[in-house]
Amino acid sequence: MDGYHINVLFTRTEKQEEYLNLIKAALPKERGRVFMPMREHYRRDRKSIELKPLFPGYIFLETDMDRTEVHNMLKPIKNRLMTFMKELGFDKDDDNEDERLSDLTHDEEQFFSLILDDEGIERMSYGYRETGTYEIKVLEGPLQNFADCIEKCDKHERVAWLKLRFREYEIMAGLTLKPKRIYFPDDEDAPILLSDGTEVDLKELKKRMMGA
Repeated sequence: MDGYHINVLFTRTEKQEEYLNLIKAALPKERGRVFMPMREHYRRDRKSIELKPLFPGYIFLETDMDRTEVHNMLKPIKNRLMTFMKELGFDKDDDNEDERLSDLTHDEEQFFSLILDDEGIERMSYGYRETGTYEIKVLEGPLQNFADCIEKCDKHERVAWLKLRFREYEIMAGLTLKPKRIYFPDDEDAPILLSDGTEVDLKELKKRMMGA
């Protein structure tokens, strides 16, 4: 949103949702939104996609308010949860700003505008591994913009780690890799998919058979 910027609030992980609800109640709707960045996470045990915090302990406050306005908006919460307010820099005798309330850099803002949707969720991406290489092609999802930043991935857990960091966290993203043949059924170079899900590189198989 034009004119809006994101404040980053660091909290205790176990109180994150409670803090989020308190800030939501205090924030006028026309002045922005508050959210926990989440990511779609594949649960192998349940064979389903669920949501989990992208950065445990962090809350994003997207608003057109300056830092003084943000502090003033949160002051009424002071009597309801003093411990929380101390973490945001509201000591009983000291209303000075605290390093726990900080803006995103310009690069971070651009990154999160691409990786998160309007609900603050990093959705699952989908793609395939190029035949005979480790190169990953992303055809759907937020990682389309950052395929060249993938450092490693776990095909079974459906997660990728990027060569990027936010504060002390590695940036993780959901990534489902499917056989290339599913996306390109007429591609002669794509591996053939057997009924049990096994991929067969037909050209490589022919080479080995002819060599034998």
